[in-house]
Amino acid sequence: MALDIPAVRVAKHGALAQLLLEARDRQSPIETTWQIHDAVRNESLPPAVVSTWLSVSQSDDAIAMALKQDYSCIVREKAIVELSRKTRRTSWESIWNTVGGVEGMLRLFADFSVLEIKQACSVLGRRKRGRNFPAQERCIEQLLRALIPFYQHTSSLQSTDERPLLYLYARLVPGCSTSFVSELFDQNENPLFAYLDSARIVRYHPTLLQKIIRQFGFVRSSAGENGRRCWSTYPRLTHDLPTDKRDTTGFSPIMRFLLELLDESTNNSIARLTAGEIVSLVSTPLLRLAIKNKVAEDRITHIINATLKHMERRSFVMGWSSSHVNSFLYSLATYWSRKGATKDSATDNALANCLQLYGANQRYEAYDNTAHVISDLFPAVSRRHRYALLRHVLQFFTKPSISLDDLGPGKSLGFDRWSCRWFIDMNPSEALDLLKRLISCKEDQSFLSLWRQNSILSYLSIPGGRYSDPGILLTYLSRGQEGALIEAENITHRMQKKSATSREQADRAFFAESAMFYAIASGSMALYHEVIIWSRRYLRDPMTVRVVFGSASVLTTEGIDLLSGMYNGESHVPATATGQWQVAEGNRILLELFDLACTSLKEPSFNVNDWEAVKSIYRLVIERRLHTVTFLQRGDHTLEKAINENVWRDTIDTLVELERIACKPEHERLRFNSAAGPLSHGTPYFVVKDWTRLSSGCYLFLDKLAEARDELWKVVRSSYSPATVSLGQPWPKGLPVQYLVPFNLDNNAAGGFTPYISSRAGKVVFISELTAGADIPRDKETRSAIGGFVDSYGESLKFWISQLGPSRDEEITRAWQHAMKITRGRMDEQDAVRFWRPRFQRALPFMKKNLPMTELECQEYPLLPRSDDEEETQEWNPASNQPAPIKCRPLSVKAIDCLLGQNSATVNVFSPFNEPRMATLPFKPSAIWEIHNRKEMSGAVEEGLIASALLYIDSTDNKGSRILAKPFPSSDSTRFPPLILDPDFLLNRDRSSTQATEVLRALIDQTPSSLLDHLVNGILSTSTEAAQPIGNTATSTIAYQLLALSTKSDQPHKACDLILRTIIGQTDTSAWHRQFLSKALLYRLPAINATQMLMSFVKAIETKLNDQAAGTGNRANAQQPAIKVTTVKYLAQLLNETALVSPRKSLNILVSLFQKSTHRDVHYAIAESILAMLANTAAQGDFASTNQTLQALQDIIPVVGRLNERIEIQAKDWIAFSQWGKIPIMENQESTPPLFGLLLDYAVKSTLPEKVRRSLVQVIILPAYESSKTIYNHWVSVLLSRYGVSGDLWILRSIPPRPVVLAAMLRRIPELMPDAYIMEWHNYVKANLVLSPELSVAIHRLAEKVKCESTTSNLPPAPDMNPTLHWTRFLDQRSDVFRAFSLAGLVRRPRTQPSYCFSDKLISLLQKLVLEQADILIENFDKLNRSWSEFLAPLRPHKVHTGDDWDETWARNCAPILESIVQRIESYRDNPRWQVNPDRKPQFLPSSFDLRLALALLAAIKEDDHTKIAKEVSSLLENIITSGKPYHHEFDQIKSKILTILGTVTQVNVACFLGELENSDEELSMMDFLQVDLAHWLLRKAHQRRDGSDTVKKAFKRSDLMLDGWRKSEIEELRMRGAIGFDKVAWADFD
Repeated sequence: MALDIPAVRVAKHGALAQLLLEARDRQSPIETTWQIHDAVRNESLPPAVVSTWLSVSQSDDAIAMALKQDYSCIVREKAIVELSRKTRRTSWESIWNTVGGVEGMLRLFADFSVLEIKQACSVLGRRKRGRNFPAQERCIEQLLRALIPFYQHTSSLQSTDERPLLYLYARLVPGCSTSFVSELFDQNENPLFAYLDSARIVRYHPTLLQKIIRQFGFVRSSAGENGRRCWSTYPRLTHDLPTDKRDTTGFSPIMRFLLELLDESTNNSIARLTAGEIVSLVSTPLLRLAIKNKVAEDRITHIINATLKHMERRSFVMGWSSSHVNSFLYSLATYWSRKGATKDSATDNALANCLQLYGANQRYEAYDNTAHVISDLFPAVSRRHRYALLRHVLQFFTKPSISLDDLGPGKSLGFDRWSCRWFIDMNPSEALDLLKRLISCKEDQSFLSLWRQNSILSYLSIPGGRYSDPGILLTYLSRGQEGALIEAENITHRMQKKSATSREQADRAFFAESAMFYAIASGSMALYHEVIIWSRRYLRDPMTVRVVFGSASVLTTEGIDLLSGMYNGESHVPATATGQWQVAEGNRILLELFDLACTSLKEPSFNVNDWEAVKSIYRLVIERRLHTVTFLQRGDHTLEKAINENVWRDTIDTLVELERIACKPEHERLRFNSAAGPLSHGTPYFVVKDWTRLSSGCYLFLDKLAEARDELWKVVRSSYSPATVSLGQPWPKGLPVQYLVPFNLDNNAAGGFTPYISSRAGKVVFISELTAGADIPRDKETRSAIGGFVDSYGESLKFWISQLGPSRDEEITRAWQHAMKITRGRMDEQDAVRFWRPRFQRALPFMKKNLPMTELECQEYPLLPRSDDEEETQEWNPASNQPAPIKCRPLSVKAIDCLLGQNSATVNVFSPFNEPRMATLPFKPSAIWEIHNRKEMSGAVEEGLIASALLYIDSTDNKGSRILAKPFPSSDSTRFPPLILDPDFLLNRDRSSTQATEVLRALIDQTPSSLLDHLVNGILSTSTEAAQPIGNTATSTIAYQLLALSTKSDQPHKACDLILRTIIGQTDTSAWHRQFLSKALLYRLPAINATQMLMSFVKAIETKLNDQAAGTGNRANAQQPAIKVTTVKYLAQLLNETALVSPRKSLNILVSLFQKSTHRDVHYAIAESILAMLANTAAQGDFASTNQTLQALQDIIPVVGRLNERIEIQAKDWIAFSQWGKIPIMENQESTPPLFGLLLDYAVKSTLPEKVRRSLVQVIILPAYESSKTIYNHWVSVLLSRYGVSGDLWILRSIPPRPVVLAAMLRRIPELMPDAYIMEWHNYVKANLVLSPELSVAIHRLAEKVKCESTTSNLPPAPDMNPTLHWTRFLDQRSDVFRAFSLAGLVRRPRTQPSYCFSDKLISLLQKLVLEQADILIENFDKLNRSWSEFLAPLRPHKVHTGDDWDETWARNCAPILESIVQRIESYRDNPRWQVNPDRKPQFLPSSFDLRLALALLAAIKEDDHTKIAKEVSSLLENIITSGKPYHHEFDQIKSKILTILGTVTQVNVACFLGELENSDEELSMMDFLQVDLAHWLLRKAHQRRDGSDTVKKAFKRSDLMLDGWRKSEIEELRMRGAIGFDKVAWADFD
């Protein structure tokens, strides 16, 4: 044999590939393929070997063989992957012919599992973009036509596979030709379209999708729903279209398509696409691409004009949010700025028109919305054009419109959401001029919205206010202007004076902080320094100090910029001229601030927390300088010398001086004397987030600063402890390495620019052996001198390595070797490796894999034992080659240990010396079953893990035959020799069967399925033989976990029989059934195995059901059912949800199960499955299967019609009931029976075709209800015979058997109900409202019989329920009967679909019946008054608008009914005899005012005449005044009805008609007062729903004139209401 099976078995990755290559060279690939497959089949090799072989061999025959085998799921999966790679190549025909072409693929598909078909269809339907093989497309089309029944009449080949896998075959469509896909889209009845992956269609057939989208959008009655679905994938189309070369004008193919869409949408009057869709999905990406590709100007102008034309022609409503960076308006603003803004009149007009359209059609009129628009559009334009953009936006987005050019003294300013950021981002001169004019408009200065917190521009204008102080912004913008500094000084001094003279502490703090902010805003270092010095007066005021020197005052963005000394005061950007730098002045202020902090130490109220902001400012200023210098040096590398002289030299001196002062003993309470230095304090705002981006000069500055600080600390430490001067190596006399710079500089960018820090770190890393091994000092003086100032080896190593160049690897190796050398005498090499490796790993996280490991760590275990005699059983301890643990060993402390134990904790001169405790690291080998990384695990270890886990479970839980009693799989090819586990291994308490199971789960792909099934079978057999209830044994969980695990193995079909035996034989384990027989298992099994398993399951359940029905089930407990209900329900779900058998076969199985089952839940589950199949077959257009399903559903009718769905009553049972006088118990009638409810749910499914819905109702639901009526009549007959009142049969039968069901049918499917059912419900309603004498007598007679029998008769006792309750509980519903269902609701039913419309004859019948019910309610109103509102609710008019929104259904169907009701009510009231009759019936009548009001208003609304509506309202007001009765209630009804019925425009016009009095200066009459009150109320309500449409604007212009007239009136009531207008007020204040 050329293939070394044992070597291949344990090889992995590259070694495995090399072995297979050698085997390929020694013999033909087909021979090697046969050997590998034989070994995998008998489980001598894991299936993963095949995957490597397919990649190595590149043999079509090997792939074909792997596809055709049926014993390994993994092999087929890998083969399909290789098939995918082969079919994408130009030589695809070779592999296609090898597998047998279309016929061969059909045979493979018939054998494949569902998951394999899914994978194969996906790979065959996928191809490389831009690469088409027409011959391959034709082959895939032939395959698809042969697979789908829809194409079988046009295909010479047909698949023998009956599984309904249409949803998977649809994955082949993208791989077909464009002509085939086009044909598919033209076939509306083709069921394949419902399952298409639109995204992949777009990717591979973009031109076709473009054509369909164009037809859908712009061709009448073309494309239909298919086009709408394609349009939904449009965003993917613009993204996935292959990019071809652009033409000479810069247009790409996708841009040409977008432009065609835009032009057609603009010029086509029947475009289906909305304006929002066109603008967001067509115009926006087109304009963005055109600008990006620098398309010719005439093309861009054409795009803009076409979009604007489209927006103007069609309704366009577009909201705005911060996500509109990619909006059309944003792109247009970008182009407008590039064209010079107002310089290009055409583009400027286009932007103005676009803004006008956006502004006029906003969904909400909100200032916040306008502010969002401005903030979002500013980044799109350059700074010099932002003022012009702001002018445009405010002109069109504010109401009333704001013109920036007209702002000035005396002008009103209606917009108060001005952001400081806008002024900062604009041209300085324009921003300053605008701000001055705004201040002149708003004397109270309430127009600047608050900005970010850490800015002077967010300071309040007044204490407790809501707006920023515009004076600070004005000062900030005026920097460099003539006289600006003098004005700033005056304002600052004025604020200082206010602060000094204020009596309240809050005012003192407010004005002091304001003075500081004005000084910062002025940009004057001198003024700021002056204010800082002046603020010394508050050091004794602890509350004010907390504010003036808090973070909000000191740590502002502008303050940090100013103190950095490198920002130009005029342009607010870094100054490039060195003469403009004021670094020295800034440093003086920094020292002054610290001097204030030091001075405050003398005060008794000193609190160190009050000075945290001052301590944090130094880091922020230095970081700002680092950022600024980096920015400047990138533009000009010659500035380095000037920067060193003007910036860094004084900065270093300042920081060193600052630290020298902080380290004085008298300043210790400031907590500013740590070794990390002043730059280590605070959380930075302007952190240089990426330290790799600093310039070289910045790194040199940090290096010099580190050196200067080190020299300073030598002096400081010696002043505290003179012994510091005499310290030797390795103890630093100054700062340790880790404290030299408080920044993270461990990056490559600093390499070569930090020589001092690097040399210090290098000395620590390469410490001499003598120094490293020296004893630590023991005398107290030396230890005190050292203190916490010890170099950190870890930080030094990390920094030193980060500075290395190309020779990094060599230097790391040198450092490792040196580290091993300095610990040579203290520990052996193995201990040293374990000691140093974690320390290097922490410093070098990217080098973990390259560091050496010890021999013990590299030792592999468990390994299978080998012997010359493969038949001999061996006792094996898998832990025999597991290395023994090694405990840690304490070490004497040396100098190097202090360096290793040092961390980055804060230290100062008072920190004590810490002596570390050092020891070697212990070694604890990984647990025997601990799996960390399978990629690094050898194949031999994996084999040992599998064998040890199987043997452990076999030894502890299986008492039957051993699984490895002989070589596995055979003596000729031994993978596992005969083994038994050593008792020491078994008795170890740290191991358990659960751990062994997890090992098998992790290695399930390589675990032999035969051994796993043998093991599970043995465990279950052991429990059965011991007569133990398996569900309660300790081994049950392990057995079932392993059984569920076997379904995920490489050969799951081997576990099928065991799974079925367990499910059927162990009924008490039903909770595990879904784990065993899962859909995942059935989808993994090959077709024949899956079908056989499912049919075996069906047969077993049918047998159990038959035994259960015959009472012969072999059960140990008579109370235990032969089969669990949940098991039968699960089978029904599997038949419905898994596409494993044909629909016809599934249907037959379900019908058989339904007939043999008696449990209600089983019936429901089966019926649900059948109905789901009905929906699926109808959606696929399979009409034959649909008819078969409907025919199968007829078996449900007898069960649905039963008195009780659980109990079947046969003819002989009725005879017995009659003879013995027993009454069968009727099911609870107060809720819809489950099966009936399920049928109704499907009858109203929108996805069900109309024809199928009607068939379901006519063939199933209506016959089921008639069946229930027949059985009900029989039940009534038996009941009445039981009590001897058979003469009342005719009257008691008139009550519906199931009113709840009848109501549900009429409510949900009224269009499919016969008229007789409507009459049946009507009679039921009448009986509930007024009980007929005959029915009342019959029920009373029956009640008397029941009562008499219970006292005197010797007949058997009546059932638990009182028979009369069946009628009485349904005949006392009253208002509840209208809540259940109302015929008036059918009258109001809108005509949404032609199939749902009622005929005129039926409408007339409904109107007649509703009026008849109304007559009963009116005649008995004193008893039924509570039912009146429920009855009228469906008839009342809802919100009705004029024009196209007129509710024609209500006017045609409901209005005549209300008119008749009003006539009937008024006929009573107009009858004098009824008025004077003391015995009148009814005693009182319902009010008809609200009905007359609605009818009168709607009659006027129908004519769409606002004047007539207003006159009708005025007439109603006059009527309620002249009636002499209190008008408040009816006046409120008028208000409510108008608000409910009228639209916004109509409300405004009616209000204007009512409120425009002929003479507004005369005293108001009651009529005038009510008209004004109603008009004002309507206007305020309409204003709440005001939008931006032109009609609404026009209506409110008229209302503005009316309100203006009220304000000028001599009558106080009118003046008050005119002044209030639309404002929110408390009306109690206007009494």
